[in-house]
Amino acid sequence: MFLYLSVLAVAIATSHIYKKSTILLKPIMFINKILGTQELPIQAQYYMKTFLYLSMIISFLGSLSNTFYVLFSIDHIGFALTAVCTSIMLATQLLFDYPSGSLGDWIGQRWVLAIAFIFYGISFVFLISAHTMLDFALIAVINGFGNAQSSGAFATWVDNNYRVAVGDADPDRKIYGFSTSRVNSLNNFALAASFLIGGTIATLISRRIVFTIQFGLTIIIIFLILIYLRDIKTDTPVESSETGTSKISNYIKYLKGGIRFLFSSKAAFLFLIGNAIFNVTWMIWGGLVLFPLYFGYTGTDALAGLLRTSLFLAGIPLSFYIARVNKRISNERLPIFLFLSTILFFPSFIILTTFMPPTNEFNLLGITLTFFLLWTIVGTVFSIAQTLIQRIMIDLVPSDYRNSVYSLMPTIFSLIGIPVVPLAGIIIEKFGLASGIFTASIVCVIGSVLISFGVHFIYKPKIKPIERPLTDIQAIAYES
Repeated sequence: MFLYLSVLAVAIATSHIYKKSTILLKPIMFINKILGTQELPIQAQYYMKTFLYLSMIISFLGSLSNTFYVLFSIDHIGFALTAVCTSIMLATQLLFDYPSGSLGDWIGQRWVLAIAFIFYGISFVFLISAHTMLDFALIAVINGFGNAQSSGAFATWVDNNYRVAVGDADPDRKIYGFSTSRVNSLNNFALAASFLIGGTIATLISRRIVFTIQFGLTIIIIFLILIYLRDIKTDTPVESSETGTSKISNYIKYLKGGIRFLFSSKAAFLFLIGNAIFNVTWMIWGGLVLFPLYFGYTGTDALAGLLRTSLFLAGIPLSFYIARVNKRISNERLPIFLFLSTILFFPSFIILTTFMPPTNEFNLLGITLTFFLLWTIVGTVFSIAQTLIQRIMIDLVPSDYRNSVYSLMPTIFSLIGIPVVPLAGIIIEKFGLASGIFTASIVCVIGSVLISFGVHFIYKPKIKPIERPLTDIQAIAYES
């Protein structure tokens, strides 16, 4: 595991050298080809590679206990109280998310990300000895504050620096979409290794040992963030997140800017609100349904981790192919893929969990069907929809207030999720997983409808008035 992180750290350092000299980097030029960035300026290539390396390391850390974290909480305090703790986390994130995003626009994304991982490290320390509802509630508060700092910060750093570095080399953002899709694909290697290692350690030793390892890894990530997450130096302060003065008035300007942009047009309002609601769906799915589903068909942490590892590894060649498909799809097609993913995804799992309820015992047919549905639907239509959303966002949101806007969306997401997630937890506890999946599907439809209206207004053609010759009466009126 530490060898894996060492290799990635060396890759980042080598990429940093690339910024200074291209001669030293010829042995690893294949990374540019994989990311599809050969035609971009050198600076843009450097930032996309840094994005890849740091994404992989962060994904590895965050996913070590991801498979069994919810189960760990459920085992100690139950479904309903776990949902309550999720709401506490969302409430904390709601209070601090937007101010933290504005702080990122003001002082720079690397500082707020470093603060975020300090709090994540503290939460892992508390998890090592957590047993009671009070313990998990405190962890929820700490994680909520960490999430508030980190939400949108890394994406803001990537998007802002990409726009500056790329110039006019990628006007339609198709290279950006292709490259980010490839980054997500390569992230699957880190996720697969993480699930497998975390699940195996949890099964053979204990879940608390995994939390201890995660605490150590957060320290490494904090140093990497502070060293490598730097912005392009430009003469125009608009594009750089670290060029603002230390005056409080500037912070207030950033604080107002994100909200002002949200209400600046129907397109921005509908697209951003819809995206926030759409993400509530995956809080219900990922927080209350997915991991009990994995464990329900496998019966052990190790097998659940192996199932997730297999899914992510199998998804890599598929996502590489989908990245090429994305280049041929225009942003206006987003609504089609949103509704396709909703129609195919949720009914399939409702049928599966109704006729084959998870029993926390090994079920080969349940594992096979879960694998097939997640691999085909999430790996195709949902993946395309996510890439199109990213392509729209990079140009829809102004760089000046990007971190504020990217943090405002989770704030809205938390505001909606606080009542919805506990309700979904109660519904699942009383009626089973299928009812929770149905609840998630309703939320998903609402979010998809709003996003679709937003896309309509963003790409709505401007109708020019038809110029006709003036009639005699109009000519006389015009001359008078």
